[in-house]
Amino acid sequence: MEADLVQIGGKVFKLSKETQAQLTAAKAATEGKPTATGNTPKPPTEAPKPPTEAPKPSTEAPKPPTEAPKPPTETTTTTEAPKPKASRYRLASKKAPAQAQPTESLDESLSHEEKLVRFFKGRKENPDKYTYSADGNLVVLDDSGQPSTTIPTRSFRSLTTDEVIELSKQRMEEVRKYESGAPGEEGKSGEPLSYTEAIANLRKVFEKYKRGEETARAVVDANKEVKEAELRRNKALHPIKYVETIENPVIKKILVNSKDERHIGYPVYRIGFFSFKKEDAFGHYVTPEEEASKSSMKGGSSIDVILIESYEDPVRGFLHPAYTKDFSYTSTQYSSVYQAFEVERLKILKNQFLVEQLMKTRSPRTIFSLASQDKTPLPNSFDLWLSILKAYYQQNTDLAKKLVETGSAIFSLRDNIVSSPSDYLNALMSVRSMMAEGQEGGATAPIEKRVITQEEQKKARVGAIINNRRFGAN
Repeated sequence: MEADLVQIGGKVFKLSKETQAQLTAAKAATEGKPTATGNTPKPPTEAPKPPTEAPKPSTEAPKPPTEAPKPPTETTTTTEAPKPKASRYRLASKKAPAQAQPTESLDESLSHEEKLVRFFKGRKENPDKYTYSADGNLVVLDDSGQPSTTIPTRSFRSLTTDEVIELSKQRMEEVRKYESGAPGEEGKSGEPLSYTEAIANLRKVFEKYKRGEETARAVVDANKEVKEAELRRNKALHPIKYVETIENPVIKKILVNSKDERHIGYPVYRIGFFSFKKEDAFGHYVTPEEEASKSSMKGGSSIDVILIESYEDPVRGFLHPAYTKDFSYTSTQYSSVYQAFEVERLKILKNQFLVEQLMKTRSPRTIFSLASQDKTPLPNSFDLWLSILKAYYQQNTDLAKKLVETGSAIFSLRDNIVSSPSDYLNALMSVRSMMAEGQEGGATAPIEKRVITQEEQKKARVGAIINNRRFGAN
């Protein structure tokens, strides 16, 4: 059977002649044309009927239009914009401002901390009714504006000298425990390994691994124990860490070997440490017993805090460990207590190379740069600081007098130049107490070794400059 091709809706179909004839007949019927068979569509059999009645004239006058006719508008074809697909992210809707709720007085059975939490939550919603009194207390007002609850603020004080010393001893005991293990607890089951024990265990496991007696997994586990032990030790050494922003500092303050006085051009971030836990870092609340007896606080809440910021400070610089003034300790002359501490520390660690390098400079920045190459802490750094500071102030009575004049003030070192600032400050306050009690300076041992003098250091700098120029010329 022959077929014809017809395109419908973009697709091509094959139609037989029979089907094509049916389609042609249907099209002719709608247009009144004769079909292929000679038939024509029939005309309508009935004429339309005329109207039986004439339309009645209207008796009422046409009402005026109530609205002005609207001007013709252009007919445009508009398509409805497709609706956006539902997103899995819900947009935050703006909440209507909450109406102020009636203020209720705080339950007196709540603790002081719970009252503070509820007060500041209420103040966030209704600051007009959760307010402060003239003397600094927290006040909750009722609907009439009268105080319904008053939360007294507690007095806060700095740590006393005895508290600082006691906290430092506790801290160092904890450091020793995590460094080498508490006495009598070696090999105790259930106790975490100290750092020294974890290192020894790692070496032991690794030797067995090389002999084929242990798996690689055992070495990995032993390495993890070393990491955990080191984290515990560091947490005890510096319980609190913080980040400080230094806006556009001088280059030589950041690069210790540089002498460039220009500003670096961008902020620098420095990690700082607090030696005490957060509940002891800044002081303590005054207890009712201390409030009743101020004498037990050694000055109470009026204890002064002296900030030691720079060894170049003309007023407080002498309290800084890097303050330059020659003295002798263990038959060796040093330019500062900072240099003495780092040299003696490295002697204990048997790092003779750095000891010799430190004795060739008087610059605190260079001392810091060299000492940073070996930061291994000493378990008895407080005792070393105390011994050095005693010798320093016994030989420099003018500075000892200025130290005693600071009274009972608490010292705060705002420079991370030393690795154990709390031990230095505690030793400094202990020496102040000794000097205030009138302890005389002891005889100094004969000097066998001296630090480089200022004249020798100047000559060394000139020689270094000349050599650099010669090297550059070559």
